[in-house]
Amino acid sequence: MVAGTRSDSNRLLGGPQQGQVTASGTAVGGEIAVDQSGMALPPLLSFQVPGATSSGCQFRTDPVQEGGMNRSHVPVGQISQAGARSGHPRDPLPGSGLENRVRGNVRCIIWMVGHSFISRAQERSKVRPNGQQLGFLEEQATVRWLGVGGLCWEEVVPMIIQEARRVGPPNIILVHAGGNDLARCPMKQLTKNIKRDFVRLWSIFPGVCLLWSEILPRKKWRGARSHGAVDSARIKINKAVSKFVQGQGGVAIRHREFDNPSEYCCADGVHLNELGMDLFNFNLWDSLGFAWRVWRGMQH
Repeated sequence: MVAGTRSDSNRLLGGPQQGQVTASGTAVGGEIAVDQSGMALPPLLSFQVPGATSSGCQFRTDPVQEGGMNRSHVPVGQISQAGARSGHPRDPLPGSGLENRVRGNVRCIIWMVGHSFISRAQERSKVRPNGQQLGFLEEQATVRWLGVGGLCWEEVVPMIIQEARRVGPPNIILVHAGGNDLARCPMKQLTKNIKRDFVRLWSIFPGVCLLWSEILPRKKWRGARSHGAVDSARIKINKAVSKFVQGQGGVAIRHREFDNPSEYCCADGVHLNELGMDLFNFNLWDSLGFAWRVWRGMQH
């Protein structure tokens, strides 16, 4: 099965459409490489810093100064378009018959970081078997939810650092935050802050895979004088940050299905209803499945 096939509604933004993966991870043709177990592998990412351990991320002191955007020690990589797809048949994702294909005892550590959308996503995930693991088997990955209601962007990196000091560094970090800042922080400043902090995370955790979950639209922006102006800023920030994260070898999750929020919003106009939460969790699961396969390929 070709792992690069996807539909127009794909939520992953990245580099080449699909292609044959060479030893360097460059997409050059119309096929995808497979490992010895027969599992399709996407191109390897080049965001791993030389010297980082193959079984996990190192944890460094934050070297990035305020306003610094230089990531000269982290090679720019590309993400294939594999991963978020629709339709059937699908490539195997974690938890679907891969237990005999996992090599060694290395378990991927996944962190889900964000504001109330993440904490509500965790609660909603409990309605499904193994839901909080997002379908990952225990021997494949440990999913840790770090959702805090009302979280603002400047609290994201300190919370991640504090948690890493407490339990050790992660291999994959998915971040969904920034929506609570739109009505109180100028667009250009918020964009700069988000980019700066992704650089900080790459510097502190060499080899980590970062996923940026774009800010969702809302029917109501608390504290906003103009709904239209805030939503316009949201669109521009999403576009700028997604382009930046992709350029550095990360993954951007689009959530295109939410472009019309009326169908998926609660009565408060801010949070998602049950249908919206299920769709949101599906997007996270789909993208994490791709990131997990990339991480797993880097362990060989």
